Amino acid sequence: VSVEKEEAQLQGVVLDTAPTSSAILEINPSTTSEKVPCHVTETSGLTWKDGKLKVTNENATMVLQFEVPPDSDAYLRVVNLDLGSGSRYWILTASSNNAKTTASFSSNGYQYSNGRKTQILNLGHSEEGTTTCTLNFPSKGTFYLDDLEIWRVPLANYAEQIEALRAEPLENVKTNWRGLTGTISVSQDKMLCLAVPYDSRWSAFVDGVEVPVYQANTAWMAIELEKGDHFVEFKYWTPGLSVGICMSAAGLVGLGCFIFLEKRDKRNRSEGKPKKNRQAA
Repeated sequence: VSVEKEEAQLQGVVLDTAPTSSAILEINPSTTSEKVPCHVTETSGLTWKDGKLKVTNENATMVLQFEVPPDSDAYLRVVNLDLGSGSRYWILTASSNNAKTTASFSSNGYQYSNGRKTQILNLGHSEEGTTTCTLNFPSKGTFYLDDLEIWRVPLANYAEQIEALRAEPLENVKTNWRGLTGTISVSQDKMLCLAVPYDSRWSAFVDGVEVPVYQANTAWMAIELEKGDHFVEFKYWTPGLSVGICMSAAGLVGLGCFIFLEKRDKRNRSEGKPKKNRQAA
């Protein structure tokens, strides 16, 4: 996890797998970020030495001091925060003099662990610059933390980059119980990236033809588009839905048989006929 990757996501789509189309342009993003010196000025309820983090109080705090000028975003990079092998889950909070942000960390034994021990938190920017950051550690214990880094990213090209990413968007978006649909017109072969969490159970269709769904920008999903006008559809298959449909269908069949037999017995009784025994073969 690097600040350079964050910068690259402002200039294009970062994919874990190369697209199949050779017409989609691959770019070499320009990076302007730089690491800024920082030091710990205050701690409360914890000690941190030689990579070992001992938290003796719940909601312990640590204050970092640094200098990020007004024309830049400030980022905190938490390097290899290891919560051990138990089932611990943390929401680490970082508050600067103009922003507050959080990141989720979990131990290896946590049921829904994302496995990420290094993460980046955006501390924002202000007209006065960003100078301090307070970290909140939620629970007691002995953990491991390799480093805390502060990075600055100049904002000179930010507005231009955002406008470029917004060009040729997905329009006429409609949602339903399975996913969403929309239309799009692109002037060249390119990737469409949606800020929807990637999951292997998503499927995508362009003009009725299924296309691969890529994991993009670490957490989102993207698809390839050829030059022209398209109708796009995304569908999600909920885990356990197939089993649920089969069980519901079986239940409805069983209910129908029960109602039929009850009605038949009721009719026979009204006509004075003996009730038939229902026995398993």
